Amino acid sequence: MNVKQFLEATGMNIHQLSQEVGVAYSTLHPHVRKGKKLGEATARKLEAWSKGRMKAAEILELSAPVDSRRRA
Repeated sequence: MNVKQFLEATGMNIHQLSQEVGVAYSTLHPHVRKGKKLGEATARKLEAWSKGRMKAAEILELSAPVDSRRRA
């Protein structure tokens, strides 16, 4: 599930998600509304907060799961 799908499924809005997760609204809004890419760290933070409902790979639009052991 990506961020947009998560918001639709839960009925949350961007502002609520921003406050809950601790990710700036100015980061989430362009991603949800305009399709701007999020960084890997933000995607991982969203995945962890949602207890796996949102997947970092889907948020980043990758075909394979993000390897959590790999650090850049």
